[in-house]
Amino acid sequence: RHSPELRGLAGQAFKPLSKLHKDVVLRLTTRDGQSATVEGNFAALTTHSPYLKTLLAQAAPNKYDVRTITLSERDRQYQDYPELFEVFGGDNVSKYVEFTENPQLWTSKDNAEEQLSALKKEQSAQWLGFQASLEESRKIYQEQIEALRKKEEEALTRESARWLEEDIRQLQYLHTAHLNQELARLHSRYDVLLSDVTEFYSNENSRLSELNLRFDETQRDSMEQKLFEAENHIKSIFPDAGLLRLLILSDVLRDSELRTSVLSRVSSKVTRFYKAPELGCQLLRSKTVEEMLSLCNTPQLLAMAQGKDFHFREELLTKELMSREAAQKEAYRSWSIKELTDAQVSDRVLWPHLLEEEISRRRDHFIPYVTIDAKKLNTMVVSVDAELLCATLMKPMKYATVVGTHSRQSGAWGKWYWECKVLAMERAAGCTLSVGWDAPRQNHQDSHVPGLHAGANGDFGCTWTSDGLLHFGGFADDVFATFEKDDVIGCGLDQDRGWLTFYKNGVQIPLAKKKMEVKLPENYQLFPCVCMYSARLKNAIQVAMEFCGPFTHKLPRFYRAYGECNAHASVLVNRSGPGAVLTPTSAPRPHISSPGLGPRSEERRVGN
Repeated sequence: RHSPELRGLAGQAFKPLSKLHKDVVLRLTTRDGQSATVEGNFAALTTHSPYLKTLLAQAAPNKYDVRTITLSERDRQYQDYPELFEVFGGDNVSKYVEFTENPQLWTSKDNAEEQLSALKKEQSAQWLGFQASLEESRKIYQEQIEALRKKEEEALTRESARWLEEDIRQLQYLHTAHLNQELARLHSRYDVLLSDVTEFYSNENSRLSELNLRFDETQRDSMEQKLFEAENHIKSIFPDAGLLRLLILSDVLRDSELRTSVLSRVSSKVTRFYKAPELGCQLLRSKTVEEMLSLCNTPQLLAMAQGKDFHFREELLTKELMSREAAQKEAYRSWSIKELTDAQVSDRVLWPHLLEEEISRRRDHFIPYVTIDAKKLNTMVVSVDAELLCATLMKPMKYATVVGTHSRQSGAWGKWYWECKVLAMERAAGCTLSVGWDAPRQNHQDSHVPGLHAGANGDFGCTWTSDGLLHFGGFADDVFATFEKDDVIGCGLDQDRGWLTFYKNGVQIPLAKKKMEVKLPENYQLFPCVCMYSARLKNAIQVAMEFCGPFTHKLPRFYRAYGECNAHASVLVNRSGPGAVLTPTSAPRPHISSPGLGPRSEERRVGN
């Protein structure tokens, strides 16, 4: 009623289909001797079925330009099949002919649904607009009435005050009584007005609700009727009782469009059909059965496998289940520990043994490859947790440095990355934190600052401080980039090009002289390190170091976890001293560890 454009489109979309000229006669014979004749349109049949196109091309038209062909289940090409299920029955082929002559059947149904949805949205928007306008009008009138009441009340109060001044001595009690009486009368009058307004708008709201119920019911009913007819038309061509025979017919006639339509209905009701003997028909291709199984959900496939009361080949079901089981196993590997444990207590878990295997693999085989070196700690100043990944400064007024168990040195190649998360750091207590790399040292008990103080061989490390300084080569340069509590600092070592890089919350920071990297000397040996200092408070700094992943932020391009050992790519020096180098035969064989903090998409991979 309100949209002529929609009304015109609806009339065009649901124009009745014209009857096609019947210029083909199909003579049908089933194996039990039943015969039937079905008429169809030459263009529609040849468009849908390459098989019928071949037969009709061989059949000569009569003087009325009508071609006649015969489809018989007694033909020699079908004698080897034990059961054909009346594929060439008159009712079955008639439905196929009607399907070919109505190519726009699904389009009409979809158009009807879309136009009905658009009509409902338009009507809903109009109704909401009317309701909003009515509510806005009600509020405006109420505000005006309240303003008038307040204005008159103020005027009356001022008038009474003048009366009070005149009769203050003799008529004070009369004044008070009169004022109360007038106020009550005023309130009563305006309360009646508000009650009338509320009742009026309540009635109008009720009428608006009734109007919405009757809003363009005729057009909506017409659209729903057309949708109902389209759905009935589809059900008449694709009834549940004959779906599988149509599926076999689609394989015989090589009609992919018919097969897709039938499979879409079969898969939605697979629990009704998977035990049917028609699925064991030899005319039905294995590809069709595989496609049907791929459209089913996993619980349906598991139910089929448990029942084993089906007629198609079991290896097709086994193949689909194995594919989904492998995909689910790979999905479990990408889940975090919390997601795995939450799923463990849930009753809706597919293949629970895969879930248990993944949890057991992470829980029982976690051995970090690179950790904080406990032998190089000043235990009077700094403490570490049981996993040797979290360090806490215990005493103020002294620099405390923690280093990793393994170093990387010149002569090797590869790109390596590790992270340090600042769990606690009080700037008000005079705390500073340095993160980066340190050179080998003989004495780790003394107070030193990596990058400023030379190591055992006169080499310097390189660290980025929370104050925005870069310590390198014994000097401190301002890089104008600081970090705070809860920031995640990433440290990159590019042995291919000899560069050091730093990242703050996943973003690379510029270093000395506006360059993004620091060039390494020709000969170097570097340990990952963190240096902590507090001027006043105890336990004011705490950090968590992650060498093996998963990391909080995505690895830089081409970089790998620092704790990942690759004997062909780099040389790691273990904790027993600078002279001990891990080789493929002497290196320990760590297991794959479980993800901790960080995104679940990256797993901790530690190899030999």
